[in-house]
Amino acid sequence: MGRSSTNVNALLTSTFFQSNVLSVGSPSTDQGTLTIAFTDNGSRTFTDADGPMDASYVRLGFDAPVDSKSIYTLESSGAKVGSLSHWNGLVVKGGTVQLGSDVVFKGAIGAASLALTGGALRLDDGAGTGHDLIFAGGADLRAGTIEGGPKGGLLTIMGNAVKTSSGTVNLNGRIAVTGSQGINIQAGTISQSASDLIASSTNMTLSGGTYQLVGGASQTLGTLTLTASSTIDFAGGASILAFADSSGASWASGAILSIINWQGSPISGGGSARLVFGGLTSSQLAQIKFIDPAGWTGTYDGIQLKSCEVVPVPEPSSVVAAIALGGLAGVFEWRRRRKRPLVTA
Repeated sequence: MGRSSTNVNALLTSTFFQSNVLSVGSPSTDQGTLTIAFTDNGSRTFTDADGPMDASYVRLGFDAPVDSKSIYTLESSGAKVGSLSHWNGLVVKGGTVQLGSDVVFKGAIGAASLALTGGALRLDDGAGTGHDLIFAGGADLRAGTIEGGPKGGLLTIMGNAVKTSSGTVNLNGRIAVTGSQGINIQAGTISQSASDLIASSTNMTLSGGTYQLVGGASQTLGTLTLTASSTIDFAGGASILAFADSSGASWASGAILSIINWQGSPISGGGSARLVFGGLTSSQLAQIKFIDPAGWTGTYDGIQLKSCEVVPVPEPSSVVAAIALGGLAGVFEWRRRRKRPLVTA
């Protein structure tokens, strides 16, 4: 096991090991979290025999130094006595955690959670064979990397996945989040490096953080909820980001959705970078601002085209210049849509 550290926020009547299997007695009604954190700077495999005897409130953690080359492999056979599924979640702070099989975390009340604060979580065995990882509860994403690529296994979060703290989570593995908030970015950045890594049914909530698409990654998502001023960063790439009809989603009054590093086609749309919504209200559309788009300098409002793409348009004082440059058709379309920002086909 190596040197262990615990974070105890619960009262436990008994905690002991039986044949290298952790057994946790009934906790008091003042339930909290206890994490058994492995800190040894080595590599090993954890099987069902390393799990608690019964469903518990204890989480399995890996607290190796951030620059550690330690590799921890989780491998489950679905054993009934002692099982990885009995852990109340997984904490990854350092090293690399990979999968030797599909693994499910349920815990005592069916709400086992993931906490990623550093290191890497691989959705494969390190040799290219993907495996699925399922958490019955939510996820706290702070920093680190989710790996596996488009052909790796699927990380399923049955609750919400909340991005907290100012760090960056690099997403290079497949993920599905079934909670109503979906992926909620409250602070920092989730940076996605390949297309279609997030299940298209997953909703997104932006609450003050940044969602970034790099290397031309594209993504289709469910609805977008905006609770605080936030940012979508196209990173200058040929990315297409498409949200479902979000006209029924809540957008906080006064919150601004800033679009940065967008290099699409202003006014007319159809460029290499595109922002698409299946539907928006006029007030939601007014909350979208393009910052220095496609070589322009400044902040620009958007219009929604019949294609459902949202594109920046020049201020009225710039319309004459646009006409002179051959943008007559696009400007007429822009003028017409200023009165009806949402146009249906």
